[in-house]
Amino acid sequence: MSGDKRAKEIFYRASQKDGFEEDIVAFRKKHKIPKEGFFNKSKKMDWKSTSRQEYEDDANKLLKKYSIPFPLRRLLYSYINYSADVEHNYPLHEFACDFDDPRFDGTRMSVERLWKESGTKYTRLLIHDSASLEDVKDFLDTHWPRMEQDLRGRGKDKKPLVYATSDKRKRKKELVIKFYKMTREQLGLKKGEYKNKGIADRLKDYGFHISEDNVKQIISRYRRSKK
Repeated sequence: MSGDKRAKEIFYRASQKDGFEEDIVAFRKKHKIPKEGFFNKSKKMDWKSTSRQEYEDDANKLLKKYSIPFPLRRLLYSYINYSADVEHNYPLHEFACDFDDPRFDGTRMSVERLWKESGTKYTRLLIHDSASLEDVKDFLDTHWPRMEQDLRGRGKDKKPLVYATSDKRKRKKELVIKFYKMTREQLGLKKGEYKNKGIADRLKDYGFHISEDNVKQIISRYRRSKK
């Protein structure tokens, strides 16, 4: 599922929770927004509300109450202001991550502060100024299983990680091919260690328990497909 579709699905599920519509109506009333929202953006031009800060603070409370990730706040704003049918041009595929400038730590411009206030669960990724895009991708490839377990495992509403069987097989195959293309040195193999065993061991870091024979079969099919 694409990032856009996942973002919309997350917001849709939140909007179906008990009390959501009632809270939206109460929000509109407090901030002097028409009961059904503005008909269009031009109608909003004459809107005189409470302060923008109060609007955003109240919206953050809704984000937290209904477990809506902070990066999807603009979807909530649109829903509040114009109803569920509003068209938007927000980059929803980027909802899973955000960038925070360390210079804004402790200020109202701090993205991390906003994520915290909205109740969004998150983890930090610190990137050194000498890192390349490939360095970051390699780091995520290696450490994502642990990071994901940490993210999904927090709080009373934690859910087990569940993957569709077809997705698991595809991911396992991709990892086997990736490590097959690496050198023995890159895999950290010692003298006398078989590469297939090294690949199988690396896949354990990603939650896959695979035999050396299975690794051999996947590599064999991959090599035949390239002929």
